[in-house]
Amino acid sequence: MPYAKRLLLLLIWLVPLLQPVPAYSQSPESSCPQIVQIALSMADILCQAMGTNRACYGHMLVDATPRPDVTALDFNQEGDIADVHALQAIRLSPMDLEIGTWGVALLNLQAYLQYAAPQEVTYVLFGDVEVTNAVEALPTLSATVATRQYVNVRLGPTTNAGVIATLAPGAVVEAKGRLADNSWLRVLIPDTGRVGWVYAPVLSLDGDIEALQVMEAWSPYYGPMQAFYFRSGVNDSVCQESPQSGLLIQTPEGVAEVTLLVNEVSIQMNATAYFQAQPGGQMTVGVLDGWAVVEANGQRQPVFAGTQVRVPLASNLTASSVPTEPEPYVEENLAALPISLLRREVEISPALTNGEITALLALWRNLVRSGQPLTFTSLYTEQSLAEEVTVAGDSTSSGSAPDAPPGLDGVLPPGWGSTPPGQGGVPPGQGKKN
Repeated sequence: MPYAKRLLLLLIWLVPLLQPVPAYSQSPESSCPQIVQIALSMADILCQAMGTNRACYGHMLVDATPRPDVTALDFNQEGDIADVHALQAIRLSPMDLEIGTWGVALLNLQAYLQYAAPQEVTYVLFGDVEVTNAVEALPTLSATVATRQYVNVRLGPTTNAGVIATLAPGAVVEAKGRLADNSWLRVLIPDTGRVGWVYAPVLSLDGDIEALQVMEAWSPYYGPMQAFYFRSGVNDSVCQESPQSGLLIQTPEGVAEVTLLVNEVSIQMNATAYFQAQPGGQMTVGVLDGWAVVEANGQRQPVFAGTQVRVPLASNLTASSVPTEPEPYVEENLAALPISLLRREVEISPALTNGEITALLALWRNLVRSGQPLTFTSLYTEQSLAEEVTVAGDSTSSGSAPDAPPGLDGVLPPGWGSTPPGQGGVPPGQGKKN
C-alpha cells in the first residue's frame, strides 16, 4: 500500500487522540478504549485485500523474523503485507498506554485438507502474542507425467486409497516427499493446491529422488504456519474494551475440518476458536462456534461450541500431559474479542452447562466407540441437546473423484474411492527425515 495512503489513514484515526480533552479523560480507562478502536479500525481497513498465504501488519507494534533463507522482509509498519512463506516468527506488543501501541496482525492461510481442496483459514493475533512457524521448508522437484495415460493422485501411497485427482499425460506437479523405498511420491498439484500421492514410476523427476524428504505414509501435510508454536499473555486486559491477549482462528463454514498443529498439539476443527498459551502453564482452546477435537499425548477431547479444554504445557511450549475434558468457558472473557476482523460473521455461543457437556460427552463417546468418522453438523441448541450428528460414509469421507477417469498406479487400482485405513488419529509433525 502506498505510503501516502497509510499516512492518510493514520491521520484519520489519530485525530480523536489529538483533540483537547478534559483532564479526567487522560486516565488509562479512557485511553485504552481509544487505542482498541483505532487498532481494530486500522487493521480492518488495511488488511481487507491481503490475499491468500499473506500476513498483514494491522497495528503497531509487530515484529517479524524472516526465515533463514529470506534475505529481505518488508514488514515494518501498518499496512505492510508479507508472504507467510517468508516468515519464521511474528511477535506483537502488549498494550502500552503511554505510546498508544497494541499489536494486531492478521494471517490468511491456505490450509491443506486431506479430503478436500485447500481452504483459507484466518488467524487474528492481538496483544502480547508470539507465533513461530514449525513447518520446515522442504526440498522440491518438478515431476512430469511420463505416460500416455491419465495418472491417479491418491490420498495415500496405496492403490486402496481414494483418488482425489487425475493427471493428464505431460502434466507437471511439485514432488514434496517420498516413501523410504522410493515407490510413491507425495505431490502438490499447482492448479488446485491439493496434495496427494502418485506411484513414482509413472513420473519423471527433474532431479535426484534422494533429494526429497522421506515421509510417513499417512502423515498430515502442513502448509506454512499450519503447524506452529504459540504463546500469549494472560489476564492482561487493561480495560473492558480490550481483550486478553490471544489468537483467534476461523475456518470456512460448511467445509471439511482443518487440522492444525499448535505447540505439537493436534487441533482438528471446523470452528471459530480462541487460543491462549503460556510456557510452563497451559494452552486453552475455546470454541466460539462449530466444533474441534484436541489431541495430545495419545488422548483426544472434543470441544463443543460454548466450551474450552486446557492442555498443560512444558517450559518449551509442548504438551506435558493430556487435554482436560471440556468445561464451560467464561463468557465475560470473550466479550471484547476482535471478531469483527474475521472473514465471516460469528456469534459467540453461550457457555454450556455442566449437564449439557456431560450429555454431549456421552454422545461423543458412543460415536467414537462405533469406530465411524465424525462430522458434527449441530450438537445442541439453546433449549435442548441436538440429536443430529451426521456420520460421513466412505463415499463422502474418502475424497474420491468418481467422475474422473481411472488412471495408472503401476497396477490396476482396485477399490479406488475407499477410505484409507488408519485414519482414526492424526500423527504430529510433517514426516520424518532420512
